[in-house]
This record gives sequence, structure tokens and C-alpha cells, in this order.
Amino acid sequence: MKYKFLTSEQRATLEERGILNGCGPQSWHGWGPNWLFKADCYEHDYNYAVGGSEADRRMADWGFYIAMIQDTKRLVWFRQPFARLNAWVFYQAVRMFGKKHYNYQGPTNIL
Repeated sequence: MKYKFLTSEQRATLEERGILNGCGPQSWHGWGPNWLFKADCYEHDYNYAVGGSEADRRMADWGFYIAMIQDTKRLVWFRQPFARLNAWVFYQAVRMFGKKHYNYQGPTNIL
């Protein structure tokens, strides 16, 4: 599976259907680095909902990390190290705790 990037229309549709919740599990009620990484978190949510194999999950997590790193480059230089640290911590969190949220029955077409 290739990491999927969503259009704004796809994001709106999937958010309305409750598939996308932003950064962190739904129980966090929006806590997490949404201030910078919300679109990346939506794409990660999508890739987890589509699902597939463990290799697909690794690709989804790595694509998420790379997308977050790209977003840190939009910041003023002195904020970038903190944002990159947030990206690394969030990447590690999804690697450690995301397994139970991944759709191993997939890939599923949800669009």
C-alpha cells in the first residue's frame, strides 16, 4: 500500500463520517499536536482505517513521520527543533500504541 494523501474534500467527508479524529486516539478528544500536524494526523487516520498488513502499518507510520517533518519546515527556524521533537515523539507513540487501532482486515475502500 502506498501512503495516501487526502484532498480537503476527502478530509471533510471522512471527518463527517467519524473516520478522522485528528492527532491522538478518539479518547483524547483532540489533545495532541493538532496545532501543526492535523492534516498529517487525518491522513494517518485514513491509512489506519484502510488497513492492510504489518508492513502497510509501518509504511503508514513512516509516511506520517515524514509528513510531520515536512510540516516543521514551515515554521520559524527557532521553533523547528521543538516541532521535530514533537514529530519524533508522536511517531514513536503510534509505533508503540497504534497497533490496536490498525485495520489488519484491510485493505478496505472507505472513500
